[in-house]
Amino acid sequence: MCTLNKPEPCRIRKTHIVVFLLLLIVSGCVSPASKIKEPMPYITDQQSTFSIFRDDIAGPRSASMGEELFWVFNYRYLGSVLIKNYSCPTSEKYPQGFVWSGTHRIGSDLVYTCEKYYLGQIGITLDNSGIPIGKRPLIQVSGNKKGRSWKIQGEGKFFIPAIAYDGSWGVRYGGTLDGVYVFEICKSTESAVIEILQSLKVSEEAFLDGIIIRGVLLKGLAPDKNGVIRFDLHGEQSPPPNDLPKFKVDETGKLHFT
Repeated sequence: MCTLNKPEPCRIRKTHIVVFLLLLIVSGCVSPASKIKEPMPYITDQQSTFSIFRDDIAGPRSASMGEELFWVFNYRYLGSVLIKNYSCPTSEKYPQGFVWSGTHRIGSDLVYTCEKYYLGQIGITLDNSGIPIGKRPLIQVSGNKKGRSWKIQGEGKFFIPAIAYDGSWGVRYGGTLDGVYVFEICKSTESAVIEILQSLKVSEEAFLDGIIIRGVLLKGLAPDKNGVIRFDLHGEQSPPPNDLPKFKVDETGKLHFT
């Protein structure tokens, strides 16, 4: 005669609960994130503006009458951030050029959210240096699925400062007139039109001794010969911030992150 064992509903129920809790933990659905009273906008390591030379100015150079001696691109910060170093695992991509603020905490670490990204319900957990924390730093801090988290791929700081091209200026050689050297300070507009801002007239002696133009030392190496001068340039423009990734600059001044 076969005897059937009676079911043990309590044991089955407890087992199901344990498995369910484990799934919650593994999937990142238990969130210790707590909302803070005053949101703290993310501030990048930045100054208000910076400038760079279009070309490498190291070593002796030459220019003929009408040619440029050097050109400088200016940039300014917009107060917002870009996300270029990390992948986005969600269907909605990271918004670019917006402000992200610390709105929640996990322990001592801030979770930064943006209203343009899932209405601020999903944020990124960063340490004090702006690096994502843990294996699943992207976390949902509010809403019906609060506690979900995602892995992301990348390295370095999560945010980089959003910057805008702010015009350019340069110096070109205007030739000599009765032993006087003429240098033209020019600027470029958005329409690519070159406008002469000022003409500088200096003696040959001053040219050979060196003149400073907007912080750049222009030092002649030899007098004008058949409309051509040889010279050295020395100067440092305000450098880009440390948290800006590597980039290249095209002839129009646009930055291309590499």
